[in-house]
Amino acid sequence: MSVNIRVLYGTETGNAEECAHEMGDALEEAGHTVTVTDMGEFQPSDLSKEALAVIITSTYNFFYKLWSFNRILICAGCCA
Repeated sequence: MSVNIRVLYGTETGNAEECAHEMGDALEEAGHTVTVTDMGEFQPSDLSKEALAVIITSTYNFFYKLWSFNRILICAGCCA
């Protein structure tokens, strides 16, 4: 079954962005519809519209901002 997935990333050095795109590519290869988005360009109030959201961050400053989201799934070490 295909799922629409939003992959959000927060990054200062580019590491989390790279992981987000790698994850997005893998999810698309598995048959899902994926949108990869910088957290700075995404409104937390829009999270409730997503079927599934994955948040990737390796920067504390962005992680701290996640607490404004109600439903989150954090992927840690997806590019390890």
